[in-house]
Amino acid sequence: MAWLGSTVLNFFWKPSVNIVRTRYHSEKQRLIKRFGYEEKLWNGGLLPRTLGKPLPMPEYRPANPWTERKALFGQNDYIDILGSGDLHPVKTLYTVPSWIRGVKGNEFQVSK
Repeated sequence: MAWLGSTVLNFFWKPSVNIVRTRYHSEKQRLIKRFGYEEKLWNGGLLPRTLGKPLPMPEYRPANPWTERKALFGQNDYIDILGSGDLHPVKTLYTVPSWIRGVKGNEFQVSK
């Protein structure tokens, strides 16, 4: 009687079989992406030599460390510590607009 149940079960029930598409990684084929796209940048190593006149080389100009901007940078940083005390650092902010000198807070707390 057991054989009857197993034969009926085998007749109506088929196990699902998963088919393995590729067994090994080396058997996989690459998916072609961006078909027809042509790279416009040169990626072949060093730039090729051009015939004729070489490209112009810019003239070397060393930076001047004693320009006014660089020489006077930070001159008033310690004026409140080393000075006599009668000059406040806020009063030395010459290039800052008067309405923003010595403001504490962010841009939302400042009113003109």
